[in-house]
This record gives sequence, structure tokens and C-alpha cells, in this order.
Amino acid sequence: MIMGSSMVNHRALRLSSYIIDTTLLVAAIMLAFEIHQFPFIDAWLTVKLGLLIAYVGLGMMALHRGRTSQIRAAFMVVALLVYGLIVSVAVTRDPLGILRGLLS
Repeated sequence: MIMGSSMVNHRALRLSSYIIDTTLLVAAIMLAFEIHQFPFIDAWLTVKLGLLIAYVGLGMMALHRGRTSQIRAAFMVVALLVYGLIVSVAVTRDPLGILRGLLS
């Protein structure tokens, strides 16, 4: 996408984006039931779900809706940062994730 490839609109790549997003959402739901912790009850899981939704939205902007390649690249960087925060929230089970140590 950043390099201007025509492959960015290839059907298989667009489909894989939807499959990845759906897999992440299904995995989050399965995890909630497996560990008996649920969004809006457990703060860390609520934050993780919110970040997941933000990640999907940022990914859509990065891959399809950004007007220029610079805007798309910026959305991609922010999406990757949000993904990292999702992982840190999941690993620490803390709503702030890795930011807890940085803010302390």
C-alpha cells in the first residue's frame, strides 16, 4: 500500500484482512468465556475489547480509507502501537498494560 502496489486491492488480500479481524474478535470472545472474565465487568478486558475495535478502525483507515499514502502510513503506525498495547494489556491483565510502568 505504501509503495503504491496494485496488489493492495486484490480480493485475496482484502479478504484476509476481514478474516484476521474476525479471528481476533472470536478469539477475544472465546478467551472471555474460557477464563470467566467478561468485558464491562473486568476492566482490563473492557480496555482490550475497546482497543481491538480501535485497531480494526485504524486498520481500515490505513488500508482503504486514508486519502494519501502519508495519512495511511500514519494510521498504520498508530494501529501497530495499539496492537502492542492490546498485547501488553492481555499479558499483564492490567487496563494500562505496559503504560502502568511508564506512568509510575
